[in-house]
Amino acid sequence: MQIIEDQKIFEPLVRKAINKYGFAPDHNFGWFVVYVDRAQKPVVALWDNGEIELAHKADKDWYTFSEPLAKERNRGQKVAELASFVLKNYSDVEKVITEALEDTRQEVIDHLSDNLRIIDHTEDSENNYMITWPVMNMEKFNPALPGGHFKYLRNARSKFYRNQKIEIGEAIEVSKKDLHDLIDRWVVVAKQKEVELIHEEPYHNLIANDFRGLDAARVMIADGKIVGLNGGWDIPNSKTFYAAIGIHDYSLPDLGLMLYLEDLEWIKKAGYLEADMGGVDEGSPLNFKNQFLPDHWYKSYVFTIVRK
Repeated sequence: MQIIEDQKIFEPLVRKAINKYGFAPDHNFGWFVVYVDRAQKPVVALWDNGEIELAHKADKDWYTFSEPLAKERNRGQKVAELASFVLKNYSDVEKVITEALEDTRQEVIDHLSDNLRIIDHTEDSENNYMITWPVMNMEKFNPALPGGHFKYLRNARSKFYRNQKIEIGEAIEVSKKDLHDLIDRWVVVAKQKEVELIHEEPYHNLIANDFRGLDAARVMIADGKIVGLNGGWDIPNSKTFYAAIGIHDYSLPDLGLMLYLEDLEWIKKAGYLEADMGGVDEGSPLNFKNQFLPDHWYKSYVFTIVRK
């Protein structure tokens, strides 16, 4: 295994691996290189057979980025090997934080070297938790929202579009300053409400890089002002769209609901069979997404590997 830090070198290797092994929502090269903050740098672990693990490195922590780009039977082993390599060769690094599906997580545990351990929730609750991912069946989803369950949503939609002029535009065609301002407003209110885990820098990076890697990016405009941003991409080797980005400034009643519904309507019209609506913690964020009646859910686990 070797670590590659030069993007010019690793980009073609990652793209090739995504085409061959990609299956997870975050298997997107553009998203991988922008989803960092100022203290992080994207790097790639490469094995001789072309299998890859994406990672973000910082001074004291490394973060794996999505599932390894590898054969299914090798994924957990690749994470374990990367953690072992990093914690052996980078003396300043204290931990490797990873996110994995349940089967991959167990394989990581099974392959972890004797000098490493996984710390539990009581030691580091910030980096040890479960994420639930709702998936919509777009053939079953009806934008008309019929039936008693959706009565509130129907009424909210009617009121929302009656009370302000709503337009949908392409994000690439509007002012970057206005988009950056939207992100800033979202951060302020979301932190006050404590309803979201806030990582704003990746979204500023995404705007600055012209939404590189996205197959769709749309803005919601209310009475001439940008109030929301939706975006996502095709999950590789599937017929599923990943609704990766849904950000709004909380400036209007039911704005979050209407932005989410706009995303579903667009995905339906675009002809996708399924929509992965993004992972969230249990509680209010999951309850919000569940009101649209997902077809099924899956789970991933964030956990931390340290030296014994």
